[in-house]
Amino acid sequence: IANVQITASETVGVEERAGYYDQAGAIRDMFQNHMLQLLMMTAMHLPKRISAKDIRDEKRKIIESLRPLQKEEVGLHVVRGQYGPGEIFGKPVVGYKEEPGIAASSTTDTFVAARLWIDDEFWSGVPFYLRTGKRMKEKSTRIVIEFKNPLKEWYLPKNEETVPNL
Repeated sequence: IANVQITASETVGVEERAGYYDQAGAIRDMFQNHMLQLLMMTAMHLPKRISAKDIRDEKRKIIESLRPLQKEEVGLHVVRGQYGPGEIFGKPVVGYKEEPGIAASSTTDTFVAARLWIDDEFWSGVPFYLRTGKRMKEKSTRIVIEFKNPLKEWYLPKNEETVPNL
């Protein structure tokens, strides 16, 4: 596996949740729970039984195997952003700082992307790219597992070229 990409994008802004969202941001609202749940469910090994306890145990192994980012590495592996004014489906929309209830000086993130690694035998060296944001061009939740070229080439005739479908 070359990499795993987990994306959860929304076309809506903060709507009526401005008070909550300006305190939480994308990291607390989506990343630390929903995005990490998707990562754990994608990366966990098949449990011995399909029981809540065995699934929880496998998910715990993954979360405990996440490589911690050192403070000086955060800028290399994490990007935060905030939506500005624009258009969604041809209709004008305001930027985050123009939303009712949001201070013009707010630095709250409405987009976050991170490159993470799971330090275990199976996932060693495979980056996980997690992205989530509001006011994106499409509403979508998807998990993409991109394979390395040699694996792709097993299934194609020698003269046929592979084209990514990401």
